[in-house]
Amino acid sequence: MELKLIGQGNTADVYDWEDSKVLKLFHKGYPIDSVKREYENAKRLNQMSFRKPKVFEIMSVSEQNGILYEKVNGISLLDYLMRTGDIEGCAKKIAKLQDEINENKAYGFMDYKEFLHNNLQRFILSGNTEAKNKGEEMLHLLTTLKDGENLCHGDYHPGNMFIEEDEVTVIDFMNCCKGPREYDIARSLYLIQYTPMPENMPGVEKLIKMREQLADYYLSSMKVSREELKDYLAVITVSRSGE
Repeated sequence: MELKLIGQGNTADVYDWEDSKVLKLFHKGYPIDSVKREYENAKRLNQMSFRKPKVFEIMSVSEQNGILYEKVNGISLLDYLMRTGDIEGCAKKIAKLQDEINENKAYGFMDYKEFLHNNLQRFILSGNTEAKNKGEEMLHLLTTLKDGENLCHGDYHPGNMFIEEDEVTVIDFMNCCKGPREYDIARSLYLIQYTPMPENMPGVEKLIKMREQLADYYLSSMKVSREELKDYLAVITVSRSGE
């Protein structure tokens, strides 16, 4: 069958499939172990009550590995935000669904400290002496962070949420793990406000301001302060270089 492209990402493209399904087809050379991890994560989530697409099976198409999901309708929350300008409303929607995610227990998922530890080790091995020292400092800080059993999405931001008739659904389960809710909130804060943007991007100053406002409303809705998240955020910022 001829595949119709409906979405593109850094690691995979999404195609329409029959029977209200979509195929998330990973780029050639993408590690099969990572595909299997996302699939196993998504299977565990099938039984949980927050809004997310069901997962069906792993497939192979033209030497590429993919995962067949239930189709999610609507538009991304990021597009919704850009269209409506409703920053506070979007922040509340983000927070509401994240609370529903975090209240689940993450039995069988990777521990968030293992995920961060692996990324920090890669950062250390790929850098110079300065990077090595910074990475080792963050490894020590990681040991001081608390443990937790909550389900953490790990890649929770407006681009991974879809809205239809005021109902929000989350996608992308590669980085789901277990940990304290503070980790998931700090990770989302980083993705919402601190991911790098091209300096010559049109309207970059306006976008930076919008991201800051969204982050402020988001933290207010989650009832968490930046001070409470500072150590998590420090580790996450450095570990991102090793992902």
